[in-house]
Amino acid sequence: MFINEIPADDTIARIISTIEPEQFHECFLSWMQSVHTLTEGRASTIHMVSAYASSNKLVLGQIKTDQKSNEITAIHKFVAITDEGINNMHKTITFFIFTYKVINTM
Repeated sequence: MFINEIPADDTIARIISTIEPEQFHECFLSWMQSVHTLTEGRASTIHMVSAYASSNKLVLGQIKTDQKSNEITAIHKFVAITDEGINNMHKTITFFIFTYKVINTM
């Protein structure tokens, strides 16, 4: 099923073959009409800033840049959000370690 942690082509083909063409067609058209409505018919792109841990093959986070802005301003927001998330995660891990030590001393 997997070759080097990637689904084999047979696996992908089996999954795709389960898709009902008419239902997919309807969903795709609905999605495209929604995008057209949201962008008011004009060409629109979404600019994102991503943090990627290449050694772990993991996206750590993403943030959309503001319109009429650039990646530099988004990076500052991303760092602040990520820093807050790491601090909260550190507090949670510290709590669990403390709780584990308390339980094991009982």
